[in-house]
Amino acid sequence: MNVLHETELSPRRQRSRERRTERIVATAGRLLAEEGFDALTMGRLAEELDVSVGSLYRYFRSKDALVAELQRRAVAQIQTELDEARARWRERLPEGAGAAAVADLLAMGRLYLELPARAPARYRLVNATLADPRTLVDDTEAAQVTPLLATLLQRVADAFAAAAAAGHLAEGDAWQRTLVYWAGLHGTGLFGKLERLLPEPAAALTAKRLGLELATALFRGWGASPEDVARAAAWLHSSMASEPLATHQPETRS
Repeated sequence: MNVLHETELSPRRQRSRERRTERIVATAGRLLAEEGFDALTMGRLAEELDVSVGSLYRYFRSKDALVAELQRRAVAQIQTELDEARARWRERLPEGAGAAAVADLLAMGRLYLELPARAPARYRLVNATLADPRTLVDDTEAAQVTPLLATLLQRVADAFAAAAAAGHLAEGDAWQRTLVYWAGLHGTGLFGKLERLLPEPAAALTAKRLGLELATALFRGWGASPEDVARAAAWLHSSMASEPLATHQPETRS
């Protein structure tokens, strides 16, 4: 964790420190989500919190450490949400092992595509750090986030590997497929900001529909049968109509 700790704090002082840390993190997350990475400076953050800049460095050694903590928390929240949602939908996947395997992967992709509407602050944080070509966090701080991200993506890689091992997909590198899938979904998700500006019929091609089209094309290319893909897509559509993949949980704001 990137938060600086003092040694031998009394329980009362420790609780006070934890409350202040949470307030710093929440305010930093709000600034980054609402105004972008460049608006998040230690000076601006101190102004928002009505504290001295120097006092912030008692909690975070640098802006990079603070941003890495925001990333760490965002990834951890996404992983928890994925695990909880997946436990629910795996009880009602379509019949047929091949269709169920594809449907599981489709649902994970759909969950990510819904992140902008379900958790906009978290999505903007992920988007800012992925879409910006600059190096926003130095390697030392980024190393605090990478294991958590790898654990999250491992869920998807395991699903790809299991589907291939069972013959529902052709043999292939599960991690490569995971990264291609994630990158493609992230790209179609960015299309959402253009939906209101495009004329018909392009405006009907929402980010979610484009994401589903991309996913089904990838799965067919990776060896899934057209029948399994069609049944999985139909299940996802009917499942979304009757029950959301994830329950909406309001984000914490400062």
